[in-house]
Amino acid sequence: MKKNLFFVVPLVFGIIFSSCVTTNQTVIEKNQFDGELQDFELEFARLDGEMLLKKNAALVSEAEKLCSKIEFSLNDSGLSSSALARLYALEGSASLLAGKKAAAKLLYEKSDAAFKADVRAVILLSRLQSEDAEKLLSQAEHPLFKLETALNAYRENDFAKAVAFFDEAFVKLDPLYRTYYGAARENAWRLRSVSSTDDSLKLKNSLSVFEMVSLVKAETSLLDSYAFEKSVTDSQMYKKISDAGLLDCVSLPPDYSNSVSKNDSATKIICARFLWNIYCARKGFSPEAKSRYSSAFIAAGRESPVLDVKSDSPDFDAVLGCVEREILNLEDGVLFMPEKPVSAVELLESVKKIR
Repeated sequence: MKKNLFFVVPLVFGIIFSSCVTTNQTVIEKNQFDGELQDFELEFARLDGEMLLKKNAALVSEAEKLCSKIEFSLNDSGLSSSALARLYALEGSASLLAGKKAAAKLLYEKSDAAFKADVRAVILLSRLQSEDAEKLLSQAEHPLFKLETALNAYRENDFAKAVAFFDEAFVKLDPLYRTYYGAARENAWRLRSVSSTDDSLKLKNSLSVFEMVSLVKAETSLLDSYAFEKSVTDSQMYKKISDAGLLDCVSLPPDYSNSVSKNDSATKIICARFLWNIYCARKGFSPEAKSRYSSAFIAAGRESPVLDVKSDSPDFDAVLGCVEREILNLEDGVLFMPEKPVSAVELLESVKKIR
């Protein structure tokens, strides 16, 4: 009996030791992944905070690199469903920063399929303009939801609300969030007593789509026919003109791949789309008349006369229509520069030419 016990004890000890090693290794791997995930979260926050104030090619490139890093981590076959959901949602949000809305929508769907209602997935859905996600943001107490509410308020120029929610979020989040979004919070503090109709908006060198609509609403009468009430907020006006199709392309059927959201940059080609739709609506153009340039060029197999806007672009008609009527101009008489951010001054100069 003692002899048998002599062999059993080492065996049991070996099993326990092996189990402990495996458990420890699992804990180490989990800690490593949690650290990597936190790095992704903070890297996204840094880019998001910077791009809230400015958007340039260098930052877009960094967002694309972050997408690649997350994609590499997604190749790990040992990830839990909740980890997959978070990574997909983070990559989707980074894709939005890089201007890839179609990819962001697909990544949201993957996140939702992996694990329902991940915090980052709800935020991504909100940025993709879902009313359901907006309701979730307002009902939940998660500090990231508070931060997202602050960012939404900032983008809509509700600066007093933005300050309140920034401060509430910063108390509970990693201190680096205050570092990355601090400049936006300070801007909001300085501008908290002004509204979107004040001169502050007219001084901006670049605009979001929401700000583009707000500025045209505040400074012209071009959108008055879309608001029959005496007082319409910027958010209500944005919804009205969106429902009216003023932000839809006309050269191709509008869909998720060519749609814009209120937080997107108001680039020159998006500005052309908006202004062309306004012009056509004022003239009472039919759908065929609005898209006559693309119809004629494609039927004849002709190349676009604008070197950096192809004839199969969803905004080909908008660009040619605006250039022909001198609402918008070619840069140096050659290139349109479709991705160039439009300043408030440039936008106001352009809308003056719509009669």
